[in-house]
Amino acid sequence: MAQMSKLQVARLTKLTRLTRMQSEAELAALARLNAQARALDLRIASLQAEERSSRATLALDPTFGQNTLAYLRYLSLEETRLRAARDELNPAIAKQHDATARAVGRHDVVTKLGRPKREMPR
Repeated sequence: MAQMSKLQVARLTKLTRLTRMQSEAELAALARLNAQARALDLRIASLQAEERSSRATLALDPTFGQNTLAYLRYLSLEETRLRAARDELNPAIAKQHDATARAVGRHDVVTKLGRPKREMPR
């Protein structure tokens, strides 16, 4: 196989850098979406813990009834809102996974193109 010219090597080097930057950007975007999803999951878990605590308080002291029931309704609405927000993130995360996989794949292909081929033993 013919050797690559200096111009081809320079272009391949620039292309390798570009694909590395693209894959890093896609990975960062995926990390950002995953962090948002984790934050929503943690907030939902926190609301569920608050609900359990409020129900325990209500069971122990029924005099707090009206206020506790109003707070439980609020917690339920808030949890529903957060679950909807979390569900809206799922398609974005899946799309970002695909974009990240393509970017990393491009970088791998370009990197392999830049490596010299080994001779096959006879």
